[in-house]
Amino acid sequence: MQTHVQHLSAVEVEVKIEYSWPDVQKDLDQTYQQLQRTATVRGFRKGKAPRHVLQQLYRSRVHEQVAAGLVERGLLNAVREHNLFPVAAADVHPPHIHEGEPLRFTATLEVQPEVSSVDTSGLSIERVEISVTADDIAQELERLRGQHAELVAPDPERATQADDVVTIDYTVDIDDTPHPELGGQSRTWELGSGRVLPELEAGLLGMNVNETRAIDVTLPEDQGQAEFRGKRARFTITLTEVRHKRLAELDDEFAKDCGDFDTLDALKAEIETQLRSNADRQAVSALNERLVDALVEKNPIAVPPSMVAQQQASMLRELAELTKALGSDFQWTEDMQNDLNRRAEKKVRVGLLFGALAKQAHIEVTPDDLEARFKKLAEESQTNIAKVRAKYQGRERDMLMSHIAEERILEYLKNQATMTESKTAPAGDKNL
Repeated sequence: MQTHVQHLSAVEVEVKIEYSWPDVQKDLDQTYQQLQRTATVRGFRKGKAPRHVLQQLYRSRVHEQVAAGLVERGLLNAVREHNLFPVAAADVHPPHIHEGEPLRFTATLEVQPEVSSVDTSGLSIERVEISVTADDIAQELERLRGQHAELVAPDPERATQADDVVTIDYTVDIDDTPHPELGGQSRTWELGSGRVLPELEAGLLGMNVNETRAIDVTLPEDQGQAEFRGKRARFTITLTEVRHKRLAELDDEFAKDCGDFDTLDALKAEIETQLRSNADRQAVSALNERLVDALVEKNPIAVPPSMVAQQQASMLRELAELTKALGSDFQWTEDMQNDLNRRAEKKVRVGLLFGALAKQAHIEVTPDDLEARFKKLAEESQTNIAKVRAKYQGRERDMLMSHIAEERILEYLKNQATMTESKTAPAGDKNL
């Protein structure tokens, strides 16, 4: 068998394989011998049918089986001989066996790019300190007030206002055609939450209980069902109930309702502690993201499309679970799809660079490292370490080891990078 590999790109190779006729004939002979032992042919005892009869009956099937086996064996040999790392099934047209002739075929393989070295020199990163202000604490208190608010009917009765929670029945016509499947009964919407189309929300304001209104809206171009995008829809809505939030007073009693706090000051202190902890994690996450971005920019490498597709599929599965948790009102948009594609490609690229960098910098996770992490997890969760070990088996164990390795790679990059003077940004700043 002869193999020849030609790199078509950094992530694709062409493999040409040739078997001599004696090699092909050897496999044919073995296959016919095995078939002769098992085949039942009318007029012959089992195992006694001559080969020329078997050839007449099973030639096509035997040739197909032998050719498939030779293709598989040839590709495996080429992968080992040329140190290839395939990431998807080979694209190959099954060859045909011709009596007395060599068997030749060509396959294309998508492979991991060879990252011979990772350049970590000259990385310059800005470290950002995230501030926690009195306004942040006040906002969190207001969020807690809203969370613990009591929903009550207005007394006396009144029309709907911003921030009310309304219950409605509605039907939907699109381009004057009724769509019963889009309607709903006893649906609850919170006005001002941003989950309702602005035109609908404006139409709902000022309604009274038992009032019915027809509200015309233009469905957004990024709404979930493609066939309705940009079309004119009429919602015929009947308001069945309106309630508003009765907020608790900010006092010691409210603090007790929020948890194990005797005073409002104790609640504020805990809120500040949590916000500062979150701010610290946000700052570390932002710094790590900058390190990764700088590394990717410094080391442009090609990524195999199949690996990106696999990563997209994994992220979509996670998103499907999140979508289910968020409910039917969640809208999957084209911008979100584009963002997912971008993040999937980046994740694959970073994974390849991190793998190469781990080898280059001799970063590895030992059994002792894993045991130390088990001990830490047991202490943090106040759980017996044996239970932690039992939890992290198989795939979970591999994921934990990958996480530890990633932490060490990021620490290595921080030591390689130049950190510029920090600046202060507010908590939640999306431009960190």
